[in-house]
Amino acid sequence: MRKSINSLIIGAGKEQIYFIKEAKKLDINIIGLDESPIAEGLNFVDIPIVIDIKDENKVIEIAKKYNINFVLPAPIGNLITLTGAVNNALKLKGSSKNQAEIFANKDKFTEFKIKNDFYNPKEFLLNSPNKDEIKNIIEKNNSDFILRPSKGSGSRGVVVIKKTYKEDKKILLIDEHLNSLIQDEISLISEFVNGKEYGVDIFISDEIYILAIREKIMTKLPYRQEVGFIINNNSKIKSLIKNQFLKLANILNLNNTFFHADVIINKSNVFIIEASPRPAGLDIYKNLLGKYYKKSIVQECMKKLIDENHTIDLSKKEYKHIGFFMWDIPNKTIKKKSDFSQIDDIIDFEFNLSLGEKIPTIKKGSDINKYGYFILKSDTKKDLKNLRKQILKKVV
Repeated sequence: MRKSINSLIIGAGKEQIYFIKEAKKLDINIIGLDESPIAEGLNFVDIPIVIDIKDENKVIEIAKKYNINFVLPAPIGNLITLTGAVNNALKLKGSSKNQAEIFANKDKFTEFKIKNDFYNPKEFLLNSPNKDEIKNIIEKNNSDFILRPSKGSGSRGVVVIKKTYKEDKKILLIDEHLNSLIQDEISLISEFVNGKEYGVDIFISDEIYILAIREKIMTKLPYRQEVGFIINNNSKIKSLIKNQFLKLANILNLNNTFFHADVIINKSNVFIIEASPRPAGLDIYKNLLGKYYKKSIVQECMKKLIDENHTIDLSKKEYKHIGFFMWDIPNKTIKKKSDFSQIDDIIDFEFNLSLGEKIPTIKKGSDINKYGYFILKSDTKKDLKNLRKQILKKVV
C-alpha cells in the first residue's frame, strides 16, 4: 500500500482549483489555506483552514502539524517566498526562501542577472521614484524605456515611453506608472528591448523540461499586456531558452520545481524579463497545456515530485499549431454573440461579455482576464492569427 501523501496549498482562490483537482486525481491529501472563508478552492481540499497566509510562522506550524510531503505547485505571486520558507523548515523539495526572494522582487532579480552575466538592458532602480527623476533618466539616455513596478507579475503599472512621444504623453504615462506603485515600492526603468516576447513554462528536476514556449500577442504600445499565446516549437528558440535556464538553475541550485518566465529574444540574445519558481497564472496549465499534452502535464510533474524515478510523459496531441487568446477588442462595444461551438477550429472558449458591454483600453491584466478566452487550432501560424481576427470581429 502506498504511503499517504500530504500536500499544502497556500492560497485557495479560483486560479488554484485546477491544481487542487489534478492533485486529488493522484490521491494526494490537501490542506488548503486561505484568509477568506469563501475562497472557492477551499471547497475542493481535504482540510480547509482559514488563516492569514502572510503569517509565516503559523503556516509553517500547520505544515509541520500535518507532516506535509510538498507544497502543492500553484500560481501564488509574491507568496512564493512563503513556499520557500515552508520548504526550508520541513526540508522539502522545491525552491528555498532565499532562492524565491531573488525572483519575488524585480530589483533583486536584475542585480542577480547583472552579477551572473545574463543579458540585461540598461536599467535604473529608483527607491523613491518621482516624476522628475524618471523624466531626467529618459531624456538623458535618449532611448525608448519601459517602466515597471518592482513587485508582482507585470500586470499593473507597466508602460512604454518612446523617445518620439510628445512631452505631455510622456508625463501622463509616468504619472500612470507612479500611481500604480504600492507603498515603498521600487520603480524599474529599463531600456525597451525590441524582439519577440515569450512565456516559458518549465519543470526543473533531473533535467530542464521545457513544457511550453508561448509566443505572446501583446497590446499596442504604450501599454504592455499579454492578450494571447501561440505555442512555438522552433528548435533554435528552444535551445537558446533551455541554455539560459540551465545556467540559471545551476547557479542557484534550483531543483524539483515548476518554473515560469517571460523572455524577449532579439537575434541570439535572450533577455529574461522576470521569472518565478511556480507555474504560470491565467489558467495556462488548465486551458492551454491541458489541451496540448496527451496526459495531464501537471500530474506528470507532480508524479516526479513524489517519485524521482518517474519518467515524465511529454507526448503531445496532434495539433500543428494551437493558441490561447483573450477577447482583445479594446474600446469596442459587444453588439452580437456567436455560437462559437459550431466553428471546427475552436477547441474551447469562455465568453463572459454581455451585449452592450464596452471593453476599456487594456492597461493591466485584470482589465481583460475576466472576460474569458478562446483556444484555436490550425495548420499554420498565419492561419491561426487570421482565425483569431475573424473570431474577434464576430462580436463587435
